[in-house]
Amino acid sequence: MEYYVLLMIAVATGTFVCMSLRGISFGILGENVTLTVRKLLYTKILEKNIGFFDDRDNNPSVLTATMA
Repeated sequence: MEYYVLLMIAVATGTFVCMSLRGISFGILGENVTLTVRKLLYTKILEKNIGFFDDRDNNPSVLTATMA
């Protein structure tokens, strides 16, 4: 009986550790992907011709809201 109790405690502990690592891994992955996308977007906006920003759909407030 004690064997099964210790086995269940070990399984629960292992599950807790694995789920914690999964959450941390996805959090770090999400942060890296978001950072990369924002850098690419900012770089592409800076490469645009100055006339691009004269269009009402491309004014700075819309582009800032897109980057946020």
